[in-house]
Amino acid sequence: MRYAYTACVIGSVLLLLGCEAKAPCEDQGPVYADHDGDGFGDPETEWDACDAPSGSVDNAGDCDDTNATIHPNATEGVDDGIDQDCDGLELCFVDADNDGYRPDRLSTTTSEAFDCSGSGVAPASAPTEDCDDTRDDVFPGSVEILGDEVDQDCDGTEVCFVDADGDGDANADGSMVDSDDPDCADPGEASATAPMGDCDDDDPEVSSIADEVPGDHTDQDCDGMEICFVDQDDDGYRPDTTSTVESPDRTCREAGEAAATTPVGDCDDTDDTIHPTATEGVDDGVDQDCDGLELCHQDFDQDGDGDAAGALVESPDADCTDPGEAPATGPLEDCDDTDPTANSLTGTEGTAADGADNDCDGFYDEGGLIQPGDVYITEVQTNPDWRWPTELEWFELYNASGTDLVIGDGWTIENAAGDSDELFHTPKAFTAGDHLWVHNDASGAHHGSKVVYLDVPLGDMPDGDVLTLTFDDPDVGPIVLHELDYTGADFPTDLAQAYTLQLSNTGTAWAPIYPTDLTDGANWCGADDAGAREYFYCWGCDDYGYGGNWGTPGSGNMPCP
Repeated sequence: MRYAYTACVIGSVLLLLGCEAKAPCEDQGPVYADHDGDGFGDPETEWDACDAPSGSVDNAGDCDDTNATIHPNATEGVDDGIDQDCDGLELCFVDADNDGYRPDRLSTTTSEAFDCSGSGVAPASAPTEDCDDTRDDVFPGSVEILGDEVDQDCDGTEVCFVDADGDGDANADGSMVDSDDPDCADPGEASATAPMGDCDDDDPEVSSIADEVPGDHTDQDCDGMEICFVDQDDDGYRPDTTSTVESPDRTCREAGEAAATTPVGDCDDTDDTIHPTATEGVDDGVDQDCDGLELCHQDFDQDGDGDAAGALVESPDADCTDPGEAPATGPLEDCDDTDPTANSLTGTEGTAADGADNDCDGFYDEGGLIQPGDVYITEVQTNPDWRWPTELEWFELYNASGTDLVIGDGWTIENAAGDSDELFHTPKAFTAGDHLWVHNDASGAHHGSKVVYLDVPLGDMPDGDVLTLTFDDPDVGPIVLHELDYTGADFPTDLAQAYTLQLSNTGTAWAPIYPTDLTDGANWCGADDAGAREYFYCWGCDDYGYGGNWGTPGSGNMPCP
């Protein structure tokens, strides 16, 4: 325990007197001078509590006891080089990424460097507006990287690549657009990570990430090529819907190529004569039109002789040997493919005329089945209009055989001068009891479709002529059916122009009765006779009605007077 005494000063001599003792002083530890009176002592001025001068304090936290604004409880100033709160640190502005830019004007952190030059800090003089203080490549004035969705220069925008059609593929020309945000995800924008190969940025169906559509003349995947369908033989048909080939030409018109519009169905794409519209060959073992069938000659009656008219039938196989089929090697001479007894192999004419060509040789009822008088001439136009002296000539036949006949090969008409020609170019049916008009339209100007014989002039009156109707039977030789000699005096000699020479008919037009003696001129007369005058028909007339002939071609005559 220590005591305190009163010190007395008398004059200039300090005398320590035994003054009255005061209360004892307890030692409570050291105290420190607080020269600036801020409540915090100077650690360099340590005193015992009983010896300390007035105003001492019991803490030693004041790092500058000459300045009352500096003490542990003081507010630290930012970047002023003064440690106001005596913690040994300076309060600096934040620059976490050390890029020289502060994120704002308020964010602070402590630093051992009182000039705020350390890592992660910045002095008050450092600029602000660092928009990402975690990245040292992001600050105002930094170089902007295109389309990376980072605002490096902190201007609030991003430079994005153009994707005008929004298909996820940026324009191949590298064009750019400013964006109001950094994500490059708005319509018309693309980031640097997006593919950049769109060759048509106006069409969302076209891009470097699109699937190519074959044969549509469009380069969907922007590889500079078109996928065309295959037409190897260039016949305008594809073999299938899947075979393709790449082409530098979008039109798909180069050799071996086809567009999507090209029809499918080529069953042999190595041969340009084989495709669905090709002409099918007959019995050649090739399916030219790709229908899975072969074209064979018809043998409808299955008599071994193919149809002579050229009728064809489709076959599911290529050999043309199935029932109803005939090969191209023949024979192909069946003139009636509905009758197995009529053919060129085993057919025979039989024993009586039947108007059929049973052996298919082009001759009907040969072998002596047709006899003289079976067919004869009943009317002759010998003197037609003077303007057409030969074109309008004609004669008429009557079938007296009692059997339907066919005038085919071998039937001829001949005049006295030896001019001769076949009657019909194609077989002509001739019904029993009917009349057949055989005319000569040599010019073809009037009834060309009915031309039957040519170049056999019919002699005019009064000289007359000898007309010989013959069937040249290949089996027995020529058979003269009728020889009309109208040169005799008993035949009419003054027949007027445009009127016919006709055989007298005592029956009706539809049931004629002709005389049996065809050589007697008395049985013949001219159609100009008043009693035998017949109707006027205008075959060959001009615009004024001239040129018509009197007669009854194709029907029974009138009776002679």
